[in-house]
Amino acid sequence: MKKLIFFLLLFSSFSLAQNESSINYKRDTSYNFNTASAKMHKKFPGAELVLPHLPENVIEERNIVYADIGKRKLHLDIFYPANSGNKTYPGIILIHGGGWQSGNRQLVIPMAEKFASNGY
Repeated sequence: MKKLIFFLLLFSSFSLAQNESSINYKRDTSYNFNTASAKMHKKFPGAELVLPHLPENVIEERNIVYADIGKRKLHLDIFYPANSGNKTYPGIILIHGGGWQSGNRQLVIPMAEKFASNGY
């Protein structure tokens, strides 16, 4: 866990390279589970959106502020195996994309939960 937090702090210093004025705009919240589902059903009517469901063997830590840029706080969520103790596990960083303008980290939570339930 200490290595992960160190990496996240190191990673956050790179995010400071973003121009403050490009991050202080109003976020586009139009891309979410509902809009993604509607878009997906147009091309694939039988597809189902995977919704978040925390497995019993996973611990989550949500809404951790890792950087303040201008008037905006940047948050992250961490999911890890419940039986991790002092053991180390490989880590995966999921970035939802959207160029700091659209989407949000909630879109990758089902994938993060699944990875953590498998030991990442």
